[in-house]
Amino acid sequence: MTVLASHGGLSTRTLSRLILKETGMTIQQVADGLGYESVPSFVTMFRNVLGAPPRRYMAERYSKAGPMEN
Repeated sequence: MTVLASHGGLSTRTLSRLILKETGMTIQQVADGLGYESVPSFVTMFRNVLGAPPRRYMAERYSKAGPMEN
């Protein structure tokens, strides 16, 4: 993920956020697409980078008056 992010000129955090927000893909699809062997591996990386697992991160981010600004 770090290599992919650096090729795009993005931080790993930004790449993770964009993938989940913009693709509408499931967490399984994102993990598979990024080459993770399992969803738990992806979730661990996501939690380490963003401080929350993907579902909670997205729920908190979009629970109020829409998406928060970066």
